[in-house]
Amino acid sequence: MTDVAASKGDNGAVRDLYQRALRKRRIPMQAIFELTLRCNLRCDHCYLGSDRKRDELSTAEVTRILDELAGAGTLILTLTGGEVMLRPDFEDIYRHAIARGFLVSVFTNATLIKPRHVQLFKELPPRVVEVSLYGLSDDDYVDFTHATIPFADVDANLRALKSAGVHFVLKSVATVTLGPKIRAMRAYAEALGVHFRFSTTVYGANDETALADHERPSAETVCDNERGIVPVESPNRVPLPTLPNRVFNCGAGRVAMHVDPEGIASRCGIVTSALGAHTDLRKVSVREAWERLGVGLDDELAEGHPCRDCEIRALCHRCPATSTPEQEIAMCETAHARARELDLQVAAVAPMRQFWQPREESILKRRFRG
Repeated sequence: MTDVAASKGDNGAVRDLYQRALRKRRIPMQAIFELTLRCNLRCDHCYLGSDRKRDELSTAEVTRILDELAGAGTLILTLTGGEVMLRPDFEDIYRHAIARGFLVSVFTNATLIKPRHVQLFKELPPRVVEVSLYGLSDDDYVDFTHATIPFADVDANLRALKSAGVHFVLKSVATVTLGPKIRAMRAYAEALGVHFRFSTTVYGANDETALADHERPSAETVCDNERGIVPVESPNRVPLPTLPNRVFNCGAGRVAMHVDPEGIASRCGIVTSALGAHTDLRKVSVREAWERLGVGLDDELAEGHPCRDCEIRALCHRCPATSTPEQEIAMCETAHARARELDLQVAAVAPMRQFWQPREESILKRRFRG
């Protein structure tokens, strides 16, 4: 999910509304709209996999869903892909979204931005444009994206956005390949005068064909990448919060939803298991889909699950989207490594590794109650 406080000018008001909706009632305040899976890059870490062919929604279908989202109370809208600029109707969709009053964020790799896009964003400012950065040289882009992308073009596009006064941020993911470049990318962002953030989470591909596993860093490497960049507070001054034993602890399905290029609505685009509760917006309204996505939101983790009553869950990025043992073990080990960075006493062997080691992967189907 996109950061609800990412945009300058929000002044906390959007975040306050988000938190109020999260506490008091289910409203789809935030929607992630995946307009296409097509992309001009082929990054090894991408969870979308290799099969990008979809029966994409038409312009009319997209705008109809946008109208229904607005009617259901959605305020924050993210347009993402794939690469959104590959849709020839992107500008029409963007204009319609702005006209409906959404606070629009656009996710892009910035390789296909043209002067008309810069002019569009200048004329109708987005809440934020979030740009994925995959290095700082031509070789970096070839090595990681398997596409011949001159970095000078990416740099020129970013500087054009900056000159036009378009609010954008840079982001990356600290994979095995990109991790050593994180600090240099952060320095590049600082020189541009824009915010930079990075993720340490590498998900497997939905179709299990991508090479995500070899780009997943070890727990120790994650901590090395975070050290000196990600603030670490002493647990004596900032106690770790205790999280409920629910399967879903984030805003997915409570204040946020995802729509894929074919109009399939779900709680979250990364959730690939049966926990996802998918609904076809070509057949039902947004309001009906939203009601269906609420079923099972309060299901609890099964008795004996390693995450149940875990005292360091606040240091872990694990969620139902982590649908393979490899992913869950990696996230559990990373949480324990972070805990050791805070001088917390934790098990020498991550419980998730002990949980999965003797089991077959078929147990995935019976992990959760309900």
